[in-house]
Amino acid sequence: MLVVRDRTIERMAAVHLDGYRARLLDHLAGCFPAQVRALGEDRVRAIADRAIAVTDPLGFTTGAEVARYVGLSLVVGGDLLEPPHRGWAAPVLGDPALTAEQKLGRLAVLARRRGHRFGGEGAP
Repeated sequence: MLVVRDRTIERMAAVHLDGYRARLLDHLAGCFPAQVRALGEDRVRAIADRAIAVTDPLGFTTGAEVARYVGLSLVVGGDLLEPPHRGWAAPVLGDPALTAEQKLGRLAVLARRRGHRFGGEGAP
């Protein structure tokens, strides 16, 4: 009988998360180079870590959904659940009638309306 201890599972999950985070940070640097340069590596890592931490309760469970939510957080420069973003993001994030994909799409539209630019937009 195979016995996998809780600490082994926790260690495996941490290794997986560390690898995902590293790939995600590389992806963000490629998609949002101006934002990454402006914010700096430490701030980008902090934004990503906070965003990753809240994705499951918000209903974002796939790697792609998490990456999009982290990207949105990076584009607006911070936590979507805190001021000044909470006022426009919270109603979308808290709407149980919306799928994860719909939430992400609406957040992107709202961010653009507020003047935020995504990778490649507005480039000369």
